[in-house]
Amino acid sequence: YTAFLEPLHGLSYFHMSHLGLEYLLLKHGFRPLRIYPSHIAAAYHVERMLFPRRVPGIQPLFRRLSQGILSTILWANRFMRETVLRLQRRSGAEILHDRRQYRRLLSLRYAIGFNFIAERGSLPDRVPSGYRAMVKEGG
Repeated sequence: YTAFLEPLHGLSYFHMSHLGLEYLLLKHGFRPLRIYPSHIAAAYHVERMLFPRRVPGIQPLFRRLSQGILSTILWANRFMRETVLRLQRRSGAEILHDRRQYRRLLSLRYAIGFNFIAERGSLPDRVPSGYRAMVKEGG
C-alpha cells in the first residue's frame, strides 16, 4: 500500500500517484501486476472529519449516505460523458472503449491510496507504463 490523497499523519512518509508507484516498481526491477485504489478520497475525508473516532450506529449510516451521494454524482458524470460522446457521433465500439478507459482512470485519480501487487523478475527492455499502458487500444 502507498498513500496518495491520504491526509498527513505520523506513519506516512511518501504520497505518490499510481504513475509514481508504477515508475518506482519498474525502476527497481519489479513488474506491477495490479495497482488499484483503496478508497475514494472525498467520501473518506468527509467521514474522517466528522468522525475522527469510530461512532457505532451513526457512522455506518453516514457512510451509506455519502456512498449514495457519490454514486449519484458519478452516475451524472457518466451520463454527461456518454451524451457528449454520442453528440460527437462516436461509434458504439469507440464509446465502449472510452467508457472503460475513463472508469479505470477515474478511480485512480481520486483514491486516498493504492494497493498493489508486483513481482520481482527480469523485465523486457521496454515495458509499457503510465496512461498509455493502462488505456491501450482494446484494453
